[in-house]
Amino acid sequence: MATIRRMGLARHSASLAVAVAWLVAMASSVVRAQQPDTSLPSNHVARALPGLERGQRVRIRVNGDGLKEGVVLGSSERLVTIRRAGAATAIPAAGVDSLWVRGTHAGRGALIGGAVLGLGFGALGATVCPSECDVSSATGFKRGGLIGVVLGGAIGAIVGLTVHSWRLRVP
Repeated sequence: MATIRRMGLARHSASLAVAVAWLVAMASSVVRAQQPDTSLPSNHVARALPGLERGQRVRIRVNGDGLKEGVVLGSSERLVTIRRAGAATAIPAAGVDSLWVRGTHAGRGALIGGAVLGLGFGALGATVCPSECDVSSATGFKRGGLIGVVLGGAIGAIVGLTVHSWRLRVP
């Protein structure tokens, strides 16, 4: 309390105490979130399987039976059914060692394309517009940037749809 008085914060001591208590509480939850996950592997599988969508392409490594790849026909916490080579295969959750899901990079492509073309068109608008458009360079940058973000985002998303990769879901 003496330090608080010396710093001239005595009249704010109640709100300061509340702020410190809030920071300690929030920091402890962040620290707890960084702890390793000690739940059973079967719990990871039970949480991941219901999230699979019908028609999604998956690779599943089954304990003692190798790798199975196919398209999801249905899934629940206990079982996933995939179609591979024309036949349906039911895989129990207890047998799943790892689960990989095939996805695209449409979101990342849209982000990169929007950022690149947004900055490029913004810079172009900032340099051209003061002499050609009768607006300030800041307005030219905003308008050009907006057009670039929309156009680049659309182009980037289309390109990202063509780029596929496997993402590990379990373990």
